[in-house]
Amino acid sequence: MKTSADRLRWFIDFAQRFKLRARDWDEPITAEDTKVLKEWEYLKLKDEIAEFVGGSDPSEPFRFLPQKIRVIQNDKLDLDYGPQFEPSPLSVSETLERWLTKEKMLELAENAGWNLRQVLAPTRTTPAVIKKPISFRRGEQRRVEQPSPGIVSSAVPNKRKGTIEFGTPTVSFDLNTATWIIESHPANLFFIRFGLTLIQEGVSQLSICPECRRIFYRVRKQKYCSKTCINRVSRRKWLENPKNKKKDRRWARERYERRTKLKTNGKVRIQRRQNETKQ
Repeated sequence: MKTSADRLRWFIDFAQRFKLRARDWDEPITAEDTKVLKEWEYLKLKDEIAEFVGGSDPSEPFRFLPQKIRVIQNDKLDLDYGPQFEPSPLSVSETLERWLTKEKMLELAENAGWNLRQVLAPTRTTPAVIKKPISFRRGEQRRVEQPSPGIVSSAVPNKRKGTIEFGTPTVSFDLNTATWIIESHPANLFFIRFGLTLIQEGVSQLSICPECRRIFYRVRKQKYCSKTCINRVSRRKWLENPKNKKKDRRWARERYERRTKLKTNGKVRIQRRQNETKQ
């Protein structure tokens, strides 16, 4: 991950890689989704997360450190001066290595997906409320009509999340190196890195695939996230023509016959259906 664009692409993939079905992008990760996380993938992701969070770039004006460790003192000192802290002897990578279990990783991915979708909250359609006109006669007591839902719908933009929450980090400035030093919990550092990446890259390149609803990093005028979605849409449009539907059925039948003959060495004779013989 040499650039902020590389980090953002990785974050998008990580936030959505544990979803088994495309229709589940907006649903929480379940026990069924955890089965896809194999041991080798877990170890590989640990290294990638450590690189995403703690990967140092000399040109960046900040660096990450683990949160300070509380020094155990006697009760009198704690009462007089409060708890004492000292820097952690571990690096960010070592801290993540100890903290990042499979359960923590899946929780991190779910929170990452939620934050990513909050940044790209789409518009929603809500029914408009139409108030009935009220007429009064002289001497008639004033009546208040309750509004009734109308049949007209209007597009109302969802309130996009304008902030990313990441706990209470300790921020200081090193005058010798002219860099910001951010110390916090590993999960907080993960989303701080995400926030800084968004500041560097922005959200203009992020888009939602209209076919599978997956978020992806758009290149130029890219509309769909992958060739799979492009082919799916193209095939659906192609099948709208009745002639193409007949061709598709005929080709499917020919593929079935070839597979069957290959498995049986041509010993099985395949009879055509009645409706196929008429065609």
